[in-house]
Parts: sequence; structure tokens; C-alpha cells
Amino acid sequence: MDAQEKELATKAASEAAPEETSEVSTGAAELPEIPDYIRPEVAEDLRRRLSVAALPPEKGLIYLASFPKSGNTWTRLFLFALFNPMVREDANFNLSDIAGRAGQMDVTFHLFERILGKPHYEISDQEVAQTMPLAQKLLAIQQDKKVFVKTHLCNGAWHGTRTIGLDTFRSAVYIVRNPLDVTPSFASHMNTDIDGSIAAMAQPAHFIGGRPKKFDLEAAIAAEKKKRPELTDEEAREKALAPGQIPQLMGSWSEHVSSWTAEPDPRVIYMRYEDMKHDPAETFHRTAMHLGLPFSRDDVIAAEAAVKFDKIQAKEKDQGFKEKMGGEAFFRKGKTGSWKEEMTEEQVRRVIRNHHQQMRRFDYIPEDFKDLDEQLQKNSKQFAMDGITGVGRKLSYADKLRIKRNQKKHKKLQNG
Repeated sequence: MDAQEKELATKAASEAAPEETSEVSTGAAELPEIPDYIRPEVAEDLRRRLSVAALPPEKGLIYLASFPKSGNTWTRLFLFALFNPMVREDANFNLSDIAGRAGQMDVTFHLFERILGKPHYEISDQEVAQTMPLAQKLLAIQQDKKVFVKTHLCNGAWHGTRTIGLDTFRSAVYIVRNPLDVTPSFASHMNTDIDGSIAAMAQPAHFIGGRPKKFDLEAAIAAEKKKRPELTDEEAREKALAPGQIPQLMGSWSEHVSSWTAEPDPRVIYMRYEDMKHDPAETFHRTAMHLGLPFSRDDVIAAEAAVKFDKIQAKEKDQGFKEKMGGEAFFRKGKTGSWKEEMTEEQVRRVIRNHHQQMRRFDYIPEDFKDLDEQLQKNSKQFAMDGITGVGRKLSYADKLRIKRNQKKHKKLQNG
């Protein structure tokens, strides 16, 4: 990181405005003083600098994108093992620790608090959407190494602003999994049943991390205690006030997949979860080559072996896993085709009706249901894959030119 970038990413305490206290009343529960890293004057200067800063191509973010429960965490663990030989050589690693270090998050409220100069409970959804490009640029600038960013965001638009900024997007791996297998896993993760999962995955403009329009500390504390009754009042209050994650626009499963894969983009490669399971060496090696990673096929094989699903599943059982939200385990089954044991025929048909177009693209229609797919093709006018209002990511001619220019710059830098 050079001096100019470091100055942009951080601000010396001596230049910061004097700390101010802020008390916002929401009834009986009183909010605490605003943390000292949130300074309106500093934020205004940071926004100005970010808006004019040029991001070198080599600083661009590398996205690991997926609909939830499609293999994103497993991919991050593989990449961490690839970059860290000690994980490949010593099986006594802590699962939660390496998962936390295996990639950044672009959806933490902490970034938005710094840029907007106010606490998360005062930030509107519209402000979140409009600040997304600056948050991504800040995330890219303040890193010294390659930045792998885990995201469940669709590659579209929200409140008139792109969810994935073109200027900060260097390359991406999109991980796709058969929605029939995603359905029961997503149900367990979200503490719902199969029918609830089917409905959520078909919901247009679906969000995760949603929140009430007006923050109510007492209600937030009550919600935390309902989720985890063992928490004390103080622990529940602390969790309720933690910045957490911004609301994230995902769309339905079909909208999400379409937004990342429908339009050819040389920066994006996709991995099918099924190929990761059944031909891991070839699948992960192809991905490493796409990302320009300096590792041999033997390195890839050793990294994949270190984080095989059964190994990390056993570690979660022994150590727990901090990313688990609901259900008995985060790394639940990891199988392909487990939907056959967990879903009724009527539920399977519902999933196919909801997602048949994208399922057909990735060869996910089961042989026994081909007749249903043929009927659906005959009877319905299918929407254009890249034209979903508010979610589709059709690139303009100017967008495509900008992508090509950045790729040429990056290639020139690589060739010295």
C-alpha cells in the first residue's frame, strides 16, 4: 500500500474531530454513546477522497459469490489452505479461525459507519445502497494482498446503485448448486421447514439481513433473547447494538444465478458444487488458473485434501463453528442428490416450476422430471435471463469498454 492509499484508508487521530456523544431515545432503553471511530467530519473527508480515488487494476476485489448453502465457505477454506502450507501440513487447525481469515466481507455495517459517519441504527437502506461502491473501494484500497470477498449479493442494482461496483470488481468465482439440494440445507440454516425454504428461494427481490425501518433497542434486545434464551440482559444488549451485516439483496435463486452468469463476462468463472464434490482436483485447479494463482496442480490437490468435507464436518462437531445460524450443523450433509431423501415429489415439482430455466442451463433437471420441464417450456413465456427488473445486470457498451481497458492494464502490469 503506498502513502496515498494509506492516507485514504486511515485517518490520523490528531486530525479527527473532538469526540461527541449522542443519545437517541427509543423509549425505555437508551442508546449508548456513539463509538469513537464514527466521526462525521472524518467521514465527510473520507467520502470525498474515495469518490475521486482511482483504483489500480491489481487492487480490484476478487468475489466468491453464491446463493447461501452452495459451497462458498468450503471454497474459502480451500483457498486459505492453498495460500497457507501449514494448514496442508498440520490438521490441528481451528475451523472458525481459518474461516474468519479466509476472505473479507463486503456487507459489514462497520465499513458503512466509517464512511457515513453515523451508527448503523441511524443508516437507512437507501444510504446503504448508495454507499455500496464507496465501501467496496475502501475495502479494496486498504488491503496489501489479493482480496477475496465472500458475498451473497446478487450482481444487480438496488435503489438505483449497482450492488457490485464495476470499478472495484477484478474477477469472480460464482459457485452454483442444484436448488433441489440447496432447499433442505437452506431450510436448516434459516430455521424453517422445506416449504418455507421453497417459498423464500422463489421470492423476487429476496433480502437477507433485513431489519425494521426504525431501530428499537428494547425490541432488538428481546429478539436476541428469543434467539438465545441463555443470554444475560447485558449480553443481549451488546449483540443488539453490534453493527452486524447490512441488508443484502439476493433475489430468488434463479435471479441470483442469472445475475452472475447469464451474460458472458471474462472476469467471471462458475463452479458447480457437484463438480467440486466429484472432481475436486480438476474443478479447483481450473478456478486457481482463472484467478492467476501461482500454484501447481499438486498444491491444489493437497489444499483440497486438507479441507475435505468430511474433515471439516468432523471439526465442526468437535469445535463448533461460529458461522452456524440454525440447524444442527453448518456443514450439514454436503451430499449431492440428498433431496431425494428429504423432499416429497410435490415439493420437487414446485422447485422445478420455480427455477426450471436456470436449472436447465446447469443440467439440474432430474431425468424423472424431464416431462415436467418440457411442459413448462411449451406453456410459459420465459423471462430474459439478463432482464429481471432491479436484479438483472445487463452491461452497457461503456461498461464493456471499461472492463476491457482494466483487463489490458492488468495484463500489462503482469507482463512487467
